[in-house]
Amino acid sequence: VLYNVIILPLKLSLTLQVLRFFVAPGARNFTYWMSHGLIWLNALFYVTCTFLLIFACKPEAKQYDPTITEGHCLDTAAILISTAVLNTISDALMLILPQRVIWDLTMPMKRKVGLSAAFLVAML
Repeated sequence: VLYNVIILPLKLSLTLQVLRFFVAPGARNFTYWMSHGLIWLNALFYVTCTFLLIFACKPEAKQYDPTITEGHCLDTAAILISTAVLNTISDALMLILPQRVIWDLTMPMKRKVGLSAAFLVAML
């Protein structure tokens, strides 16, 4: 549960940073729409997963008390696997997103490579 609460603000801040650096004010280009898509996708997904994990069992105490036999629980393994898959996909998209803009800049190849490397390392 804490992972979702911590990772969401981190991903949002990185995506907002991409918006600030790579999208001109008032522009509605690919980077703008992709960034907004990532923001909303991550927000909806991680908030949903957080609530699913918190309320995975009925009664809630069944989640941490093995002596409770009545009730039922959701398959938390499936939730965690889906979190891992979406996390990997969104991380890859966040790594690729600034690269498109960097390689369209008019500057020497050496500077493009350096700038790309800096953003790749910073996003990791």
